[in-house]
Formats: sequence, structure tokens, C-alpha cells
Amino acid sequence: MCPLVGGSLFLLCVVVLLQGCAGQRKIQQIKAEGVNVDIFPVLSNNESAASAEEVEPIKVVDSLKSAGDPFIMNAVLDDATGEMIPTEELEAAVVISRIYQVAERNGKVELPFEILVPKRVMDTEWQLRLDPILTLDCKGVRDTTTLESVYVTGDSYRKRQLLGYQQYEKFLASIITDSSRLIYKHQLEQFIRRNIPSLYELRNDSTYVSDAEFVSRYDVNAKEAVEHYTKSWLVKSNNKKIENKEKMFRKFVKTPIGEQGIRLDTVVLNPAGDYMCRYVQTIDTKKDLKYAYITLQSSIYDREREIYRMPRTDSIEYPISSLSHFVKDITRYKMKTVWRHQEANTTYDIKFSLGKVNVNPELADNASEIALIESNLRSLLQNEEFDLDSIIVNASCSPEGRMSVNKRISRGRSRNVTRLFEKFMKEYIDSVEMEKGFAVDEFGNVIREEKVSRVPFISTYTPEDWEGLDKLVAADVNMDDSEKETYFRIAEKYASNIDSREWAMRREEWYPYLKENLYPKLRVVRFNFNLHRKGMVEEFVQTEEVDTTYSRGVQLLRDRDFEGALNILKDYNDYNSAVAYMAMDRNLSALNCLENEEETSEVCYLKAILMSRFSRDEEACQYYKRACELEPMYVFRGNLDPEITVLIQKYGLNKQ
Repeated sequence: MCPLVGGSLFLLCVVVLLQGCAGQRKIQQIKAEGVNVDIFPVLSNNESAASAEEVEPIKVVDSLKSAGDPFIMNAVLDDATGEMIPTEELEAAVVISRIYQVAERNGKVELPFEILVPKRVMDTEWQLRLDPILTLDCKGVRDTTTLESVYVTGDSYRKRQLLGYQQYEKFLASIITDSSRLIYKHQLEQFIRRNIPSLYELRNDSTYVSDAEFVSRYDVNAKEAVEHYTKSWLVKSNNKKIENKEKMFRKFVKTPIGEQGIRLDTVVLNPAGDYMCRYVQTIDTKKDLKYAYITLQSSIYDREREIYRMPRTDSIEYPISSLSHFVKDITRYKMKTVWRHQEANTTYDIKFSLGKVNVNPELADNASEIALIESNLRSLLQNEEFDLDSIIVNASCSPEGRMSVNKRISRGRSRNVTRLFEKFMKEYIDSVEMEKGFAVDEFGNVIREEKVSRVPFISTYTPEDWEGLDKLVAADVNMDDSEKETYFRIAEKYASNIDSREWAMRREEWYPYLKENLYPKLRVVRFNFNLHRKGMVEEFVQTEEVDTTYSRGVQLLRDRDFEGALNILKDYNDYNSAVAYMAMDRNLSALNCLENEEETSEVCYLKAILMSRFSRDEEACQYYKRACELEPMYVFRGNLDPEITVLIQKYGLNKQ
């Protein structure tokens, strides 16, 4: 058998060496041919530039790479004219721009792009690790961040990873958890039978006997008797295994299957074609943010080592357009004001089971809460005193588990609740419009009632509501001061690493109480209804003192602190207030502000955006055309705002 085993080992070594040689040859070919992963912007029709390549067999020219490159071709001299005439037939080419205009909305910007992985760089033995790198340019100050990675994993590579986990699980199974297996049970039983027969007779009696009572009866310590018949060598071996669990994990699992910091990990069974992945990164806007850039750094891994790092791709440039562009320098003077404006907000809770994202009407008080929300929505839509601007839905999770998982759960909960009530609102508004019907005038023309404006839902989420937990702990009457002190000490220590904070809390005696009594209160969805009073009228008495509060609100609007700006400007009900309302998607309030303004190109353009948001396309087109008549610059500006871009493409507005 030895020769056979040796021969088998030799063959295995040969196979591994051949695989390694084949992998190295493939890497050398990739380097020589310059094959690389690349990224492409998403075109205005929601297709990527990468997919456009495959429509026709045409040459693709990168607009940034080829802008200044010379082009040399063959030519001959024409005897009649004396001019050089080209003799080569040029290839058809499509120019791919790496500049993609994006718009800021609600203080956020979405940066879409697609990653194209050629089949030449994929292999069943490899894992490709693709790291998008984001750079933000704020007036010359550049901030660079590596985004969540994308992994493209070969089938054989993944099998090796899983094999390592299986070996580690086998090691864990070898750790003894049943303490009775660590004792010579038969010998201990014989000792008791011979030396303590009265105790042996109680072997089938479940009556509890304390250690002190055991000593008083039998003049021997139960712990000493057990220790005497304990397999000390086995205990030592078992304890060593427990101590080495982390070490053994690193030994067996060379390349763990990651979750933290990874956007997508795709297992490619047979890389027969190119792999394409769409990626959308949402960022919060910053003061003076003008441009964002995304490039891609890619590496090929074989087993646990990097075998080739591909050249970094050229960047996609994202010029960022913002509604802050429309801010006007207006000097206001302080006024004595009699306010009749009011704003009403209220909150409702919908509870979820641990780890679930679907709305369950049978859980807790959800049925009554849903019925109450629907009832109040009907009341608000029918209310003659208030108009409903928007509905903000925020879902939150308890801190239990990983942040990445809680982020997915809270986002899913928010979306599901939003869809539930969007459907309810649509059905209700459709029924109201149907009841209104239509009339016919004396000339036979059909007169329809004005449509009810659609109220937008804004879906937000809080992956882990640590702030809410802090408040619950501070107000809890069942935790004593020392427990609260320990809790907040842990919170301060792990303020920058919330996953570690959760794990640190698990080791405390009071953690089960938090998990059972406080965590469920954090797994909720909150509703905020933004309203304004109809027919709002303010009476003003103007002074000669400059209103510095208004000036501060305008500056916050320029700095893109839209929430802070709105908190100040909402009381002024003017043009800049409308811009702030629009930036926060409070569209009805914005329209009310603009109704009082003179018809300028800016006002018409903003009204076009609002009408597009209300799905009132005809009015939106009219306002946009009027804005372009007053200021031709808006013909070009229209391509920067998604609401206007949709109208231009749908109705061909700029074809003239």
C-alpha cells in the first residue's frame, strides 16, 4: 500500500504544479494583452456604456483616453488636386463619455456605474476582488474612500473555502461539551456502591442533596470524589482545544467568506462569458461638493494570496447639480409678524418580529395601528384645513447582530411599509377621483374635476437605533445605577465600533434583560406626516433692521444643509423657502411659496420640476418651455435635473 499511497501523493503534487503553471501562464497572457476589469457610467436610458458595446461590432473609443492622441493613416497624392487622399477605410466608432451628470435630491446623490469583468480574467480557481474607490472634490479638498467590495469567486475557489469551514466544524465537534464524558463513571459508581451503600441506594432517587449535607452523611466531599475519578488527561486535552479555537480557525479557513465590507460575492460556476454588475453608491452631500469620481482597483487571488493586481481603471467623473444653484441673494428686514401658519406632526409604530421585514398585521397591535393610519390618511386627504405634503417612513432595528444585516432588514421594512401605504393611498385617491366623475358644458365639452395630488412617500431607515437604546436604558427603572454605569462605559469605549459594542454587552449579566425587554421597542417603523394649513396668511409689519436669521438660512441653503435651512426659511414663505422645501421633497409647500412669486425664468423652471414630481406632465412641459423662452440657458440646464430630463426624452422638448 505504501507505493500506492506514495504514487497517489506524487500524482497529486504533479496536478497541483500543473495547475499552478497554467495559472501563471494565464496571468502572463492577461498582463501581455492588457486585459483588465473596467467600469462604465449608466446611460440616460438606464443602459450602461458597457452593454452598448455589444450591440454592434464597432470600435469603442474612450473620450478621455483618445482626446489628445494623434491618429496616423495611409494616404496617396491626387495628381489632379495635389491633395493627400486617405486610402484606409475607417472603423465605425462610438465614443463613451466618462462624465455622467448626477443630481442631488434630499441631501443625497446616487452614483450609478457598471463593472465589466472580461471572461479572460476569470478562472474557476481564482477570486477577483474589485474595490471601487470614491473621491469627493469640495473646492479643491479631495476626500478618498474605498467603497464596499465586489467579489467574483470561482467555483473551485469557493469549494476550497467551504472545505476549510467543514474541517473547522469537524474540529469543533471534537470538543467535549458533555461533562459526564470526562469522568470514569463506572469506577465512580463502584466506589459509591462499596463505600457508601446508603447513597448508592438513592441512585434512582431524584431528591436533591447539598454538598454540605453529603459531607455530614458520608464524611467525604462529593467534589473530591468526582475529581478523583475525572479523566484529567482528557480534561487537559479538551481545554487546550477550547483555547485553540481561534488558532484552528485560521489554520483551516485560509480565506474566510467575508460579509463585512462586501457589496456582492458572486460564485461563477463556469466563466463562459463576461460578467457584469450594476453598482449604485448613495452619498450624503457636503458643503461645496462639485464633483465625485469613482475608479476601480482589482486584484486576482489564488487561494489565500494575491497573484496579480490589475492597473487601476480610469475614473468616471460625476459633476453634481444641486437645487442650491437656484438660491437668490435676498436682503430681508425684520418684521413684526402675526402667524397663522401651523405644522402638525404625529408618529405611529408598526412592530416586526426579530429578523423579519414583512408587515404582519397579526403581530402585537399592528392591525389596529394599520387601521388607524389608514383612517387618519383618509381624514387628512379630506381635511379642508390642512394639506398633506409628504409622508416620511423610518424603519429601525435593534442592535442585535451585524450592522450589514440590520441595514438590509431596516431598509426592507421601510420599503415594505412604504409600498403597503402607497398602494392604499393610490386606491383611495383613485376611488375619490372616480366619485368626482365629470360634467358636460352647454357645448358638449367634458369638464373633469381637478385631480387629487399624489402625496409622496419618503422611505428612510436606521440600521441600529443606538440612540433610542441609550434613552431607554437611561429611563429604565429595573436596571440599577451600577448596571447603567457599565452600559454607558461600554458605549463610550466602543463608540466607533458598534459591532464590538454589541459583543461586549453580551458578556454582561443584564444583557438578557435588554434583549427581551428593550430591544423589541427598537424594532419599529415610525411615520411622520408633514402638513401645512390651507389658505395660510401672514400679516407683517416691516422694520429697518436686517433680518440676520434669514441670511443665515440662505447661507445654510448654499452650504446644502437643507434641513437646517428649512428650519429657518419655512417661516418666510418666499422663493428661497421654496428651494429649501423642494430640496427636502416638501413639494406642496414649495408650490405654495412659488405661487406668490413673480413669473421669472427661475420660478417657471422650479414649477416645471414640481409639476413633474406631481406627474402633471402637461403643466410641467408648459412651465419648462416658458422658462426656456425667458432664459435660453435652461435648454441646457434641463439635462441636469432628472425630473426635466424625463420630460425632454418623453416629449422631445429640445428637438427644435
